[in-house]
Amino acid sequence: MHMPNCHGTSLMPPLLRVEGLHFAYPGEPALLCNACFSLDAGQKLGLLGDNAAGKSTLFHLITGLLAPTAGTVALHGTPCTTNAHVAAVRRTVGYLLQNSDEQLFCESVLEDVAFAPQNYGLPPAQAVEKAQQALEACGIAHLQDKSVYALSGGEKKLVALAGILAQEPEALLLDEPTNMLDTRTRQRLIDILHTLPQAMLVVSHDTPFLHALCSGFLSLENGQTTTMPPFHQHQLA
Repeated sequence: MHMPNCHGTSLMPPLLRVEGLHFAYPGEPALLCNACFSLDAGQKLGLLGDNAAGKSTLFHLITGLLAPTAGTVALHGTPCTTNAHVAAVRRTVGYLLQNSDEQLFCESVLEDVAFAPQNYGLPPAQAVEKAQQALEACGIAHLQDKSVYALSGGEKKLVALAGILAQEPEALLLDEPTNMLDTRTRQRLIDILHTLPQAMLVVSHDTPFLHALCSGFLSLENGQTTTMPPFHQHQLA
């Protein structure tokens, strides 16, 4: 293993850069210690690590749900140091939670998927159009009039993903996206994610899923991120 190059070789800054990130919960030892990596536009990275290694915490730091004790998260080269910067990250980076029930809160599927684009300023009719396009992209347009409370677990996962896609993010953070999915829905999710142009950072213990989706891999261990060389990728399956 070797330490990732945060700065890369391109003259253009990466879409996201995490640099020197430290974090500890109150009264606990440091969970992240100098975590450092970059995510380029269109890049799909798998993030591996043991339970409680800090993977979900890292997602919370990227999206501003938690504040680091040191280090920066930068969007297109601009460190996210103000509320306006954090708002820009949340609009640019869609976060698919492990538990879809925490992500769905409107009565109908269409209302739920249309919420984000309308919240970001689109008129209701345009927000509905974006929502319908996202539902179509996820192959679940037929669910638009259903109650979110009447959906199966797999349907909820796809609706939650559609709700993120409707805001047209540049990157996706996916936290255990195949958790509790049956074989058919898992394959549908893989097929959908393959068609998407967004960059992705994916946390999953489903290593065959990561191998099918991602072209590169990071490991989070002892609070630090390291890149995994190519020969490890073939060992994931």
